[in-house]
Amino acid sequence: GTFGNLADINQSFSNTNRAAADCAVAAAISTQLLNKKPDFTMILNSVLACLMSTSAEPLTHHRTQPTMIDAFDSMILVSQ
Repeated sequence: GTFGNLADINQSFSNTNRAAADCAVAAAISTQLLNKKPDFTMILNSVLACLMSTSAEPLTHHRTQPTMIDAFDSMILVSQ
């Protein structure tokens, strides 16, 4: 592979890991606000949902766009 391919793989891993962390935090905050306590199963479900939405385009180079999408996905899942 070339250095460009390695950079894309690195970006993909970075975005995927950041998505999981962002979703976990957003779900923990959302469940804390709605239920007065964090719900571990909702946090895990939210992380899985956000990983699915991030895997659609993991090479997004802008840092705030995936974070906002993942937080929105997490809040939708928790509110259901």
